[in-house]
Amino acid sequence: MGTARELAPATITNGAGILSGGSIIKNVGTFLSKKLGSKTLFRVVDGDELADIRKSGVFRGGTFDEGKQFVESLTDAKNLQQAFKRFFGGTQTIVRAKVPNSVLNASHRGPFADIPNGIAVTIPRSQLDRLKPKVK
Repeated sequence: MGTARELAPATITNGAGILSGGSIIKNVGTFLSKKLGSKTLFRVVDGDELADIRKSGVFRGGTFDEGKQFVESLTDAKNLQQAFKRFFGGTQTIVRAKVPNSVLNASHRGPFADIPNGIAVTIPRSQLDRLKPKVK
């Protein structure tokens, strides 16, 4: 029987290689983090949507058939908040959302015309109940 270092190039069993230096643990940890972890996204909402989030504790439906749009950074959310305030008036509130990576993997990323160089993450309507909104 050789050492793990000697066996690593040739031995793969049930999808896991015999590796040295804790590589399996690191790779499994990275895989689980990507699959089971989460990311914080931001959504700018008006008073009606804010009241609904506070009452229901979730994001619901939306004007777009495909789902709701979020941005990836607080800076983009603040820029969007200002743009919406100029365009729509009234109070616009930034709501944070804890989004499971499994939901992010099913989401669409694309340009967000309302913010320079901004990216919108569209969460499918069917996945909105898996988000955890946080309102200050």
